[in-house]
Amino acid sequence: MQKRITLAAAGALVLAATGVVSASAHGGQHGGQDRGQNTAQGSAQDTRQNAGHDRTHQHGGGQGGSTVTGAAPRAGVVTFVVRATGDQEVPTPGGPAVNDPDARADGFIQIRGDRITYALRWKGTVPSLGHIHQGAAGTNGPLKAMLFGSAMPDSVSRAAGHVTETNAPLAAAIRENPGGYYVNLHSAEYPGGAARGRLKPAKGNSDPLGILRSGPLTALSNGEQEVPKTDASKVGDPDGHALTTLDPRGTRVGYSLAWSRIQAPTLGHVHRGAFGTNGEVVLDFFDRPVPDGVFAVAGRLTGQNPATLQRIRANPGDYYSNLHNPEYADGAVRGQFVG
Repeated sequence: MQKRITLAAAGALVLAATGVVSASAHGGQHGGQDRGQNTAQGSAQDTRQNAGHDRTHQHGGGQGGSTVTGAAPRAGVVTFVVRATGDQEVPTPGGPAVNDPDARADGFIQIRGDRITYALRWKGTVPSLGHIHQGAAGTNGPLKAMLFGSAMPDSVSRAAGHVTETNAPLAAAIRENPGGYYVNLHSAEYPGGAARGRLKPAKGNSDPLGILRSGPLTALSNGEQEVPKTDASKVGDPDGHALTTLDPRGTRVGYSLAWSRIQAPTLGHVHRGAFGTNGEVVLDFFDRPVPDGVFAVAGRLTGQNPATLQRIRANPGDYYSNLHNPEYADGAVRGQFVG
């Protein structure tokens, strides 16, 4: 039963995050008894009802960046794959360092009307920026779309997100000539470009949340489960929902997070505490905020206390996932873990 609920919630989060269906009204009210007894089912149902809502983000128009020229007509989904490596980077004489020999990345770029959705995974680097540039193989070109504009947390190795401020001519140009565009991942060590790869047509469409890892422990979160620390605490986004999976083993924890209708998290934790109570932080997912526009991440924590991980695995209901963001600094959405 729990597996079916988790799959339903994950599918609903895909719809909400990528805007496949239109938004419907959200009542914002949940009964107290239902909140305690039917948290998982309620979260999945509410997320389906809220599917289609999205937040837009502003991006600078410098460096050849795209500008908004009006709403683009809706079109079918077209998917492109990308495989990025350091040796595809093209150095500029006297320019910043490029070509991280350890960096690898792959994933896909999906275009639907005026929206670009991406899902990427990487190793050997921590991306600080993600761009789409115009340019054939072996040449550098202007930045055309900002996928994410700040560094990923160190523990994250996969991310999915979307950009909605893309002009119609750009989307059409990528559709017609994907090989004339490339994804470039930058890092602090290689600010000119750590890994780069051209867009190539995919054989079919892909699910952005395919980047998520499964785990034996799951938490379905919403704002109603948040508990204020004080009367002044601002907690509980009434529209927000999230899915967290955990796989604690030894001193490592694999995790996945997906969210909808909330700002990208600045903090993400696992706390020890029963439903309706606040408790101490026992796991800290992020060392820095998740970039704007991202709606799902996956990664791994290392060097954790094995006794703590054993307790979480043995008694997941005594622990909860909590995501914080600028709007709800004390907690936007929360959910108890189940095994």
